[in-house]
Amino acid sequence: EWAFVFRLNGGEPRIVTHTSRTAVWNNLIPGLTYVISEDEQNAPWAEGDFACTVNGEPVGNPTPNSTITLTVSPGADILCTKNNTDLSGTDLEPVDEPPGGARLYLPAIVRK
Repeated sequence: EWAFVFRLNGGEPRIVTHTSRTAVWNNLIPGLTYVISEDEQNAPWAEGDFACTVNGEPVGNPTPNSTITLTVSPGADILCTKNNTDLSGTDLEPVDEPPGGARLYLPAIVRK
């Protein structure tokens, strides 16, 4: 389970979680510049980069592992993503060793 806090121009927080993965800001003023930021997250997360698009074309000026600055165009529907990295482990399920004596056993690794 996880939760991250995002802000537009340092304003009110918008919280995204593993069950509610979207933050929305409506009625932005065209021609103004906005900065989207993320509050510092607790371990074991490493902050990723923002990536924003309009109709599949990249927009904005991201600062690596930090914020993104965008100027809103009239009628634009801007989609931004951010992929933080979980540093807590491998996400592998533990597997019991098979019976049969002193052998080296390596469990199967399946990527999802």
